This record gives sequence, structure tokens and C-alpha cells, in this order.
Amino acid sequence: MDAEDVICHYVGMSDELYEATSEARARQMQSLLRTVSSFKQKGRFLDVGAGTGLLVEEARKLGFDAEGVEPSRALQAAAVAKAIPVHLGVIPTPAITGPYDIVSAIDVIEHVDKPLDLLIAIRSLLAADGIGVLVTPDVGSITARLMRRKWWHYRPAHIGYFDLDTVRLSLRRAGLYPVSIGRPTWYLPMDYLVSRVASYLSSGNKIAMPKLFSRIKVPINLQDSLLVVFRRTDARGN
Repeated sequence: MDAEDVICHYVGMSDELYEATSEARARQMQSLLRTVSSFKQKGRFLDVGAGTGLLVEEARKLGFDAEGVEPSRALQAAAVAKAIPVHLGVIPTPAITGPYDIVSAIDVIEHVDKPLDLLIAIRSLLAADGIGVLVTPDVGSITARLMRRKWWHYRPAHIGYFDLDTVRLSLRRAGLYPVSIGRPTWYLPMDYLVSRVASYLSSGNKIAMPKLFSRIKVPINLQDSLLVVFRRTDARGN
């Protein structure tokens, strides 16, 4: 799949499950913003691959001057319908002009065919003292190695995989360096989690779940994703 094919795929993509789990995902974004706020408490904030604008919305609640960019027409339209400033497209684009104090790419880099170009584009948008935030599945994690081909992050939409070494290498080649490396916590509805567990059962039987399960949000951290905060290399020591 070449770059044009990848972009065309996401332009026409819709994701009903993303919307259905938006309440739990908002809690994920609040968790991510606690990490961001330990480095920056205000400023211009760009979320790359913003989806329906959940991270943008939560960042604006905290006082950040936040906006997003998203290639999916359906997801971007859903953001605009809620008055969340999300541009249609990918970076670089004339609609997005830096510098930004924070640029995030949450579960994005594994979807692009030229991840180094994405990181270089992010660097070009960062202020001299700005921070970038990257989240991506960790193919080198213990969970990934134990699950092997059944690891849930092995999916057609993921066309590239990273471990800590390749993330560090990619950042370095893009003129960036990590300042913090951690493991993000996700919040998911219990009915979604139970359905995912059921999908691994050999019988394939569906499990009937009480409606209550959809309202219970469960924090999950299986240590199989990376949360990396980074800066421009030319800002080292600032």
C-alpha cells in the first residue's frame, strides 16, 4: 500500500465503535493530559490524527489553545458538529501553522507508511521549547511476545510497529529526543473488554452482557504501549 492509498483509506473511514466508546476514551485523554501538564500547563496544542476531537476538547477544558487535524471526513465532521476545532487533512498542510507548544500523535504513527516524515513534520511545528507526545503499541513488550500472532495490536490498520529502540532511533533521525518514557493507561467499557476476551475463546460463543457493563469504565494497562514525551534536539539543555 503506497502513501496515496493509505491516505485515501483514512479519508473515507468512519468508526462507529470510536464514538460508542467516547466516554471512556475521554478519560484516557484526561490521563494523557496529566502527563502533558507535568511539562506544559498552557499554550498552543495540536493533536495529529485527532479523530472526533476528544483530546482537543479535553485540552481546551484545561485552558490550552487546542486544535486538531484528522484525515477522515466522517470523524472530522463529527468534531466540527460539536464545535471542536479539527481541520480536515494530514500534516504538513497550509491549514496548520506553527509554532505549537505541544504536538501530540496518539496511536497514529503505526498507521502511516512514512513515520519518519511524520516525526519531521511534527518537529517543524514545535516551538523551540515545545514538547511532542507520542503513543504507539510496543511490539517489543512482554505482552506482545507472549501473545505472539494473537496480540490485539496486530491488525490490518497497523502498517508499522515500534519498540523502544526503534522509537528512539526514529526520534533521533527526525531531530528529536525523548525526555520521558512511560506506559499509558486506557479506559474501556466493561462490555467491550468482555467481548474482546470472548473473541479469544476457541468456541467463539458470544457472551450476553448486562447493560450495566456498558456504563462501567475499567482502567487497563498491559504494559504493551509506549508513551513518549520528546523535544527538539536543538533545544537540548534549554
